[in-house]
Amino acid sequence: MKQQSRLPDVWASRSSNAKTEVYNASMAIAFAQTKASGWLINLDASSITLNKDASCYGLEGFSQVKIAYQFATVLPNLLSSMAGGTDLTAQACYTNH
Repeated sequence: MKQQSRLPDVWASRSSNAKTEVYNASMAIAFAQTKASGWLINLDASSITLNKDASCYGLEGFSQVKIAYQFATVLPNLLSSMAGGTDLTAQACYTNH
C-alpha cells in the first residue's frame, strides 16, 4: 500500500509549551516560496498576501493566501502572445479550526 505524506501545517506552529498553536505568517510565506522554487518560480514575499481572518465565499473563520505572479516566457520570439508577461493569480482558503 502506498503511504501518503502529510503536508506540513504552514498556518500554525507549536509554542514553547507545545500545548497551543499560533498563526505563523513567516512560515506560510516560506512554505509558498519553497513550493514555487520546486517549479523554478521565484516568488518574493511581496507577491504573497496572507489574511488570517478572511471570509471565503461568504463563510467566516478562514485563513487565506493569495499569490500574484507575472509569468514571462523564456521563448518570447516563439510565444509572442506571452512576450510581455502574463499575470497569474491564485488563492486558497484554510479553516482556522
